[in-house]
Amino acid sequence: VRYAIREDYAAMLGLYMNEEGVHVSLCDMAYGERERFFFPATDRSPVYTLYEAVRRGQELAGSQRIVSIGIGVEGTSDPDRGIVVESEAFGWSQVHLRELVERRFGLPVYVDHPARALCIHELLFSGSDMLTDFAFLLSRFPHQAVLVLDRQGVCGPSFRCGKIEDPQELVTCMRVTDTPVLITDMEIDSGHLRRAMPISRGISPEQACCLMAEVRWFWSIYDLSRE
Repeated sequence: VRYAIREDYAAMLGLYMNEEGVHVSLCDMAYGERERFFFPATDRSPVYTLYEAVRRGQELAGSQRIVSIGIGVEGTSDPDRGIVVESEAFGWSQVHLRELVERRFGLPVYVDHPARALCIHELLFSGSDMLTDFAFLLSRFPHQAVLVLDRQGVCGPSFRCGKIEDPQELVTCMRVTDTPVLITDMEIDSGHLRRAMPISRGISPEQACCLMAEVRWFWSIYDLSRE
């Protein structure tokens, strides 16, 4: 028996926040992007701009319900609790962003760094089931690496293990953890490590946040640890 996701069952909303405003993507259940738009920052708080962007996304979804929201924020996040631990772009510290948005809209919300959302895309669409341990670094987020061990992104107790100043720090970490593959679009002296070009380099952070929202929504319903 073969199963497929019914693409019109629901929609996912992905939002990437930066100093310019909120970039938004609306995707169906098959990860097909239906709408993409930009909501510029105003003199009001970034959270208010985020609320307005979500409302606009709901309007564009029309009669199709949105079942989860993925939010990408640059900085340090606790993805389990949905807290932005620190974000220099907004001057945030310990902002309970998931709770704020869930209370306002009554939908499941998932918060993380956009680089980790893009890494989920790499895991699911790389075309290699054998790619279990690798490091991931994109030029658009040069100070945020993701280390994947046994197909799980490693976050660390302080949620700062992906924050790097120099890409060579990542190479050193890979050698210590015996991680054989570096997926990056940057020029890095990786020595004997195998390099691969990321397929996610052409994916927008906001669309990747849609995928993050869908994947983590499924995780909340089904036990995928046995897959």
